[in-house]
Amino acid sequence: MKNGFVNLPLPFCAFSEPLKPPSTKVREGWSWTLWDCFEVQGEMTLQEFINHFKEKYQLEITMVSCGVAMVYAFFMPKDKLAERLPKKLSEVVSIVNKQAVPVNKTHLTLEICVNRLEDDEEVDVPYIKYILKK
Repeated sequence: MKNGFVNLPLPFCAFSEPLKPPSTKVREGWSWTLWDCFEVQGEMTLQEFINHFKEKYQLEITMVSCGVAMVYAFFMPKDKLAERLPKKLSEVVSIVNKQAVPVNKTHLTLEICVNRLEDDEEVDVPYIKYILKK
């Protein structure tokens, strides 16, 4: 990758290689940078999504958002959680946004807040590219 800069009034062109972004350590042997993301393939229910991160990454999801819409939070009322957990994640996003996910949309960008299971410590993780179709 190269970074290019052109200043036309000064007839100046410059190219440089970007610095590696700083990494954030989740646990021993696992760190991430701003260039990373989780990729989750195929539709799943909100409960399956939460379980996926618990089983695969040993992370407990405390909050899920899509843009400005909060899809899930551990402190939500129990009746609202009971309604959302068995539904497909794209369906919950549609309900929260009050508009359907466009049919030509290939993925959703999700942000999550998580705690490590081993010490219940909150850690920063990259965004999620939730791919709607396999």
